[in-house]
Amino acid sequence: MTIKEKKEICKKMLTKSILESTDKEWLLKEVFSNHFDWKEKKGGGIIDITIAKAGHYNTKCFFLTRVDNTKIDISFHSSLKKTINKKQIVNRALRNTIYPQIKKFRIDNNVPLDFEIDHTGSLEFKDIVSIFMMFKNYDDVYKTIVPSSDYDDKIGDKKLSQEFYNLHKNNAVLQAISKDEHHSKTFHTK
Repeated sequence: MTIKEKKEICKKMLTKSILESTDKEWLLKEVFSNHFDWKEKKGGGIIDITIAKAGHYNTKCFFLTRVDNTKIDISFHSSLKKTINKKQIVNRALRNTIYPQIKKFRIDNNVPLDFEIDHTGSLEFKDIVSIFMMFKNYDDVYKTIVPSSDYDDKIGDKKLSQEFYNLHKNNAVLQAISKDEHHSKTFHTK
């Protein structure tokens, strides 16, 4: 089975409210055991796998329940990559840095929860990140990240975090768009 096929299966599983025992067995054997941080994720052992919403963006994720009853999220994307993508983790931490701006925009503009907040105009989020990283090294920024169990990673260096926060605040033009429109724009689909 290809990685693409495994990803599709995982996406379909995330639409369920409860996983079957066969789903859980497959996830453990074929997907999660490949996670780059599997030893930490599994802890003393796994007793259950559930689906719940996680993080600021309220997305559905898989959660592992360990034998000590602690829960931790686990990404099927990361599990199927087998390598740490530092750039992706830094970008996620930078997104989390500007979450207060996104939240304020949503509240100030009375944006419904079924809409996404997106960048518009000449600078997309990735462009603002590129400007920020112009004289920085991803490895150095990655080393400052304070990890979180729910994809709420933060830039640990307050000066660096504030620098990106201000850069984004001064350059981002935000808009509210439907989830379908955002998906189409992000993944260039029609």
